[in-house]
This record gives sequence, C-alpha cells and structure tokens, in this order.
Amino acid sequence: MPLYNSSGYSMSFKLAEGADIYRNRNGYEPVLLDDIDKLIPSYDLNILISASRKLFTNADIPRAALLQKADFSVGCAWEPTFMGKDKEWGNDMTQYLKEVFYPSMDTRGEAFDWHTTVNIYSICYDRNGGFLAIKTTGEDKEQPKVLYIPIWRLNNGPDQNNGKIQNGRFRGKIIKNGVIHNVRGKVVGYRYLVPDKDGVISTKTLDISTQFACHFYNPEHFDSYRGYPSLISSLNGLKDAKQSHEWELIAQKAVSAISIMEWNQSGMAEEDDTANRLLDIPNNSEGLKLVETEIDGGGIVRHFHSDSGDRMDQLKHDRPGDMWESLQDRIVRGTLTALGWPYSFVWKNEVRNGTAQRQDQLMARASVAKRTKQIEKPARYITNFGVSKAIEAKVFPETDDWYKWSFTKPPKISIDPSRDTQSFIDEWTIGTASHTERAEEKGMTIEDIYRLNAREALLRKRIAKEESERDGEFEVDESDISQNMNQSAPPVS
Repeated sequence: MPLYNSSGYSMSFKLAEGADIYRNRNGYEPVLLDDIDKLIPSYDLNILISASRKLFTNADIPRAALLQKADFSVGCAWEPTFMGKDKEWGNDMTQYLKEVFYPSMDTRGEAFDWHTTVNIYSICYDRNGGFLAIKTTGEDKEQPKVLYIPIWRLNNGPDQNNGKIQNGRFRGKIIKNGVIHNVRGKVVGYRYLVPDKDGVISTKTLDISTQFACHFYNPEHFDSYRGYPSLISSLNGLKDAKQSHEWELIAQKAVSAISIMEWNQSGMAEEDDTANRLLDIPNNSEGLKLVETEIDGGGIVRHFHSDSGDRMDQLKHDRPGDMWESLQDRIVRGTLTALGWPYSFVWKNEVRNGTAQRQDQLMARASVAKRTKQIEKPARYITNFGVSKAIEAKVFPETDDWYKWSFTKPPKISIDPSRDTQSFIDEWTIGTASHTERAEEKGMTIEDIYRLNAREALLRKRIAKEESERDGEFEVDESDISQNMNQSAPPVS
C-alpha cells in the first residue's frame, strides 16, 4: 500500500535526493543497498544532469567556481610534449599536431580549438559528470576528426530500463545508462541518441564500439558506469537558495518602491496634488482607483488612513537580514566544499586571514592537480588518435614509442609569488629542491628553461657583435651586457 505525504503525492525514497522532485520529508530512513545504476536509474540521472546544467547557467557562484577550476587547470598550457627517443621525429610531430590536427580536429569547426576543448573537458567533468568522444573522419573520409557527444545523449533510448540487449550488434550484452558491457563488466560499446533526418534529437539511437569511442568520467563507485555532476549533493540547497534569493529580490523591489508613508484622515493624497497618478487597481466596490504620488528618483508616497493626526514616516528597510545571509552563506560553503574549491576564491575573500588563505591555496592546488590528471586521459586519447592517423596516412614514419606523449601543465596557483620564490631558494640552497620542480611550478619544463637561457645567450652575443661593428671604435663583449643585467636585477624578497 503506497504512502502519501501531506501534499497528496506518493512517497518515494531515492539515494540522490536531488532527483526527488516532490521533496518528501518524513521520519523513515529506508535501507538502499544495491548496484548504483539501480539506485540512481536513468530517469533520476537525467534529472540530476538537467538540474546541474540549469544551475551552472543561472547560479553565479557555482558557475564561477567551475570556470575558475577550469581556467586554473588549463590556462595556456597543455602543449604536447613527445617523451619517446626520436626527438627530431617528436619535434616534427608536435608541430603537425599544433598547426594541423588540433586546429581542425573538432567536427564543429575551428572555433573549438585545442585549448577551448581541453577547458570544456574540465567543465564537463563537474557540470555533467563526463562526456563521450568519438573518433571519426571529415567529409573527405581521410582527415581525422573528433565528435563530442553531450553526456545526456548517452542513453538507453526508448527503453529506459537497464538490462540485457535483445537484438543488434551487441545482442546478449548488458546496457546500463547507455554504457554496454559484457557479463564480466568490461565496457564494449555505447548507445547514444542521434538526430533524425530533420536534425531533431528524440528517440533514435546508435550503438558504437569502444574501438571508435571512449566515455570519460570520474568514477565514484566500483559498480558505476557513469559519472555524476559534482553538484549532486548540493542541488536541493542551491535550488532553494536561488528561489529564496529571487523572492528576496521581489521583496526588496517592493520595499524600494515606497519612499515615504503619509498618514492622514482620508488615507489618500490631496485632490489638487498635481503629482497624483491613477492606477488600474480598483480601490473599492464602486470602482474608484488607487492614487499614488511620484517623487524624484522613482519612489512612491503611500497614503494610509489615520485617526490620530497627520504625519509622514520613512519606510524602514532591514531586509534580508543577517539570518538570511547566514543561511545563504552556509549553502555556498557546502557547495564549494563539494566541488573541492576554496571558499575565498569566489565568495567573501576579505574575511580570510593570511594563514586561511594559504590553506585555501593548498586546497586549490590539490583540486587542480586532480583535475589535470583527469584531463590528461582524454587529451592523450585524442592526441594519440591524431598521431596514429598521421602515421597511417604515411605523413610520418612509425616509431616504436609513437604513443608516448605528455603535456605541459599550468603554473601552480600562488597568492604570494615572492614568498614562494624565497621558499624555493631556501630549499634549493640546502639541496631539497630542484630546478625541474621549480620549472613545473611555473608551468614549464626544465628543457624550456635551458632553451630560454640559451636563446638569451645567443641574443647577447648577436647584439654585442652588431653594436661593436656599428661603433667601430669600441668593442662590447657579451659579458658586459649580462653583467649589467645581473647588477640591475632586484633582490628576491
């Protein structure tokens, strides 16, 4: 026999409360022990993704946090670096990737360049719970392309139930929320929604093998085949906070519209007041209109009946108040904690002291380090796809370690760069730090540092020679230039 709440809705118990659209409140706590795909079925998962996307679009603080994390995790880095033996081959392939493959790899065009795409990787992990990347080719059937599928289209199709596939190329396999696997749990394919002949995405689906596609997500359960939005635990609180914020704005506007309250015996403005204007709101059963008086600044004088004499008051404006602000602040803190992002980076950083800010810096660094590890998976997958297609097309010869690629990383977050520099100098002096570590903190490699130093040395030699030949009387040595630069360099503090 079903149970009903005070609103007349049938009570339901869900693991992810953000998917409970009726928001039941009761004292019964059910035992929810089953595979995660059963506890969070397709319908609930779609609700979670929808709510997360809506909040990302409309809620400023979660949006700012996700964009900040993406910016700090990507920046201007993620340039490919070949880690194999043949450096000359690697340099040529790197140039090919940066100038040919990356700018044109996305099926949607050059607007989605490499850095834009990697930035969206980070956003998708948090906002949607992942994404699907499909390896394909251009219209010429030769140029390698990548088709990115939004995670909500990774779907079972018309039959929303998880279970065994009855027909098609994956007959006998098991499908869970669009992910197809065999009886041992190994993923062998995906099913996703595709547009019909009119370009409308409805119920038409397509199955694709893992040979041509890969689903990237951040697993949180051993039995999970799908990722979940990072805001999953904060969806209800954020929706409530947003609704309360909107109601408070309405109240603020109503209060702000009243500048002065005038109390008199008639409860209305004087008849000969030229500032009066009629409203379309009946004042009594005879159809008389309410009268308002406009004053400078758009405010309104409200009139009220009084038997104790005439007077004028100014409306007190004490909303929303400290308690409301405290509740909003609590919701924000919980949301940012769930995102693994520091509170002071997006909200009220002026109340944090130096020690707390350095703790926030460590938290942000850890979050960015974790995100760069996640981003590296699709980045290497797509890069190796471009490299393999170039080798297959005989543009480059094949090498034994053609797949060994890494990427430059963004600089470490620092709220006090000079303090970090001095700390490195102290550690380097006693031998507990290296230039390689320092280069990585600056988003570079030690090879980048050496090459920059070499270019500066060559530039000094070239300029010294040119200026000496131009003068003809005196000769400038490169050491003169470098000595002057060293003398003028400010001390590290």
